[in-house]
Amino acid sequence: QVAEGIEAQRPDALVVLDDGGFCIKGMPAFRDMPAVGIEQTMSGLALLDVPPLCPVIDVASSAAKQWIEPPMISEAVLARLQTYRLPDSPIGVVGFGNIGKAMTQTLSRIQSPILVFDENLGAEGKSGTTIFCDSLGELYSKSATIFGCTGRDTLAGKEWWPQLVGERLLISCSSQDMEFRSILLSLNDGNQELVSRQQLTSEVTVPLGNGKLRILRGGFPVNFDGSKESVPAADIQMTRGLLLGAILQAVSLIRKGHSRSLRTMLLPELQRLVVSEWIQIRASRRTSFEPWLLDKFLEDDL
Repeated sequence: QVAEGIEAQRPDALVVLDDGGFCIKGMPAFRDMPAVGIEQTMSGLALLDVPPLCPVIDVASSAAKQWIEPPMISEAVLARLQTYRLPDSPIGVVGFGNIGKAMTQTLSRIQSPILVFDENLGAEGKSGTTIFCDSLGELYSKSATIFGCTGRDTLAGKEWWPQLVGERLLISCSSQDMEFRSILLSLNDGNQELVSRQQLTSEVTVPLGNGKLRILRGGFPVNFDGSKESVPAADIQMTRGLLLGAILQAVSLIRKGHSRSLRTMLLPELQRLVVSEWIQIRASRRTSFEPWLLDKFLEDDL
């Protein structure tokens, strides 16, 4: 439908602002019309491993989004869980990237220890209130509440999870419904129509032989609950500023005639401008970051 409208209106150029990679990947080729994509999620970038039809500005892996946004995401997730009573046993976090680290730090303020597993890291023993597990199975066996922070289906091909004993609460912190996809598929014998539309907005219970798995919001991100803001507006303005900067950068690329299908970094000077302006408005947020980190963004020489 969008393509038909574009063919009829013939705009000068097209900017595709994407959140998950599907728009850019599925975009048809337009005759003699320059286009630039903008992607703001890591899972979306993974989907764009095959070069798309147009250049893509990479907001997702920009320093500002990777270092400044995660603490706000983790706090928003925890705020959505206020109506749930988390079990007293250890909490598990799968994935120790930017979101996983922020989630671990936020959770450690209310409960410890926090169990962590990341297949890209070896078991690192114990670090403060964090215990690194040797395997995903170990984390699941020892945790009653599990936060998924990988952006992908880590249980794909795993055959041990139906044998888990007891009850577990599974919470997705990703930008898509990927974390527990294999478990959800088991409900319908692998059918891609995972659960009903009603279930997608509520809790899904998956029965096991000797227990059950409770998946909040049908595997969708727990903070994407239909409310107006998934993160408080004053915080998410930082991310919106990055996206606005990317749009301006896209216009610049189009005017310069850049047409190569490459991933392009979000300009450092745009990142610095957004972070410096945002932290002035949200001065109370300074305590969420190490001083050296903000100094890096506020330096003139990037």
